[in-house]
Amino acid sequence: MPTPRDYDADPDRYRLGVRLTAAHGGHGADLHARIVQFLLEACAVQVLDTGCGEGALASAAADSTLQVTGVDAAAAMVEAARRYGPALHADITALPFPDAGYDAIVAVNVLDHLERPECGLREAHRVLRPADFSSRARSPTPTHRSWHRTGARAGPHSTPRTPHAWSRLSSDRLQPSLGTRR
Repeated sequence: MPTPRDYDADPDRYRLGVRLTAAHGGHGADLHARIVQFLLEACAVQVLDTGCGEGALASAAADSTLQVTGVDAAAAMVEAARRYGPALHADITALPFPDAGYDAIVAVNVLDHLERPECGLREAHRVLRPADFSSRARSPTPTHRSWHRTGARAGPHSTPRTPHAWSRLSSDRLQPSLGTRR
């Protein structure tokens, strides 16, 4: 069963999740700052932040060369994210962007909200430029860094720790549906 998508009705539940991630992030590391560093090292420029929340990634990237566009299914989150850059009310399973428009796709704590996460990954793959990468981060802790590779390059990865949300994402089922970008 997916995590409820109720951030329009209860934005404080989102903020609690952000605080918990920060508190358990290990060594005071800022997850979004780490993602920005990874994206810069990978030479990304155009970044799509799916499930952007209140714009933490765009805020962390403000003084960098990254051009972050946020999307979120919760209108309240989009309104808050617009303080840091462009943000649209949209769902990762139906992105309003052309094919191959982004160097990187980031989905922090997003896919566990979807009934069928593979649909979100397929759509993210569609808007990803060939020979680039997609990253999915669940937590910044040293024992649970998980960057999910769907393209030609990606960062370190580990097994996701949310079996209820990820059991349907076996590589046998997902890879043929995504294809390969080269």
